[in-house]
Amino acid sequence: MAGETILIVDDGRENREFIVEYVIQPNGYKHLLAKDGVEGLEMALKHKPDLILLDLNMPRMDGQDVLKHLSHRNVDIPVILMTFYGSEEIAIEVYRLGVRDYVKKPYSVEEMEQAINRSLTETRLRREKEALTERVIHANRDLQMRLQELNVLYSIGKNVTASTDMDTLLPR
Repeated sequence: MAGETILIVDDGRENREFIVEYVIQPNGYKHLLAKDGVEGLEMALKHKPDLILLDLNMPRMDGQDVLKHLSHRNVDIPVILMTFYGSEEIAIEVYRLGVRDYVKKPYSVEEMEQAINRSLTETRLRREKEALTERVIHANRDLQMRLQELNVLYSIGKNVTASTDMDTLLPR
């Protein structure tokens, strides 16, 4: 299911253009672009994208700080972290902050597509669950209304039979 919005937060213009041209557009996704962490955080809070592709090392605010701010605000948007500099300590820390996947630069188009698909699957399932829950709630409301209507009809029938002579009522 394409059409989801992906926010790309990367200080490298070439990286942003590569992702848009070779990954985002061919797969039918919409995109938002941010040049640093501050701009990326503002766009994430304002637009609530379906996925964030986040560079780790950026000016003004790095990827970890963006993740901390999103976490403190209870914003649950899947994030794929992109970095040249990977270490086990960084990976553990960013996963604790909610990163769904980790892509080491330079990455191939296929690697990025796979990471995006894995991350968006969760978003799609959550949306589907919310839609189904809403439908169940609506159906439950309808059933409650019908039950009330049947109870009213039952009460009316009970009152009619109680106030009418049975010898007159039964032949009718």
